[in-house]
Amino acid sequence: MKNGMKLLFGLAIVGLTFTACSDDDDDDTQPASTNNTGGGGGGGGGGNTVIADSLFTTIATDPTGDASVVFTGPNPSDTTAGLDATEISFRYDSLNDDLVFRIKVADMSVAASNPSFDLSFRLPNGNDDNKARAMAPGNPANVSIMTDKTATFYAAPGGTPPSSYTFGSFPSGISYTTDAGSNNICAGCLNTSVNTSDNWITITIDRKNVITDTEFAAGSDMATIKILVNTGNEQQNADTIGDGTGDDFTFTK
Repeated sequence: MKNGMKLLFGLAIVGLTFTACSDDDDDDTQPASTNNTGGGGGGGGGGNTVIADSLFTTIATDPTGDASVVFTGPNPSDTTAGLDATEISFRYDSLNDDLVFRIKVADMSVAASNPSFDLSFRLPNGNDDNKARAMAPGNPANVSIMTDKTATFYAAPGGTPPSSYTFGSFPSGISYTTDAGSNNICAGCLNTSVNTSDNWITITIDRKNVITDTEFAAGSDMATIKILVNTGNEQQNADTIGDGTGDDFTFTK
């Protein structure tokens, strides 16, 4: 869904929401993979790994062609095509206790040097620190949701796929949504790999940085989390997956 609000960079922040189902037990077996370890975008679960599409469960899809243009310079005419997101999918890596998300886009080449996204999470029982939920960034108030945590990745221009990226005012990391941009949960903890051939971004996150053991319901290893996803460049949000109200995914640790 097209959205004209700015990303977290300009002290505005983009929100995310997603829905997925539990992976089956077959996902616990790692497929043959290739490591593509990179620079500035590193952090979180163990290397940028190529993972078969069949191991991901689709959370939500979004139409092609609904992304807004984004600003690239100081003048109103300095614009380019925005990063058009078409799908968010998910798998739980039980061997490494990682949550792995994949954002499909229509054309990765428009932002291969500075891909930007954010993912906002609404946990089932709130958060350990009793931080107030806040509106997921970058979404109209009438459709947005209140979320607990937001992961941000706003790469500066000049980076190189799959993962050699640097950051400006807002380094990549995870914050409580109410403190978006502070990285008060973790900094540099989004292991992000950009694939320009297949037009996807894969993000691997240590599960405990999204939901800790004590944030699960008492006596349960299963959690259903709502996610809201935005894409753009380092200056502006270009697209929101779905209608901005978020989608649910479920997994068992």
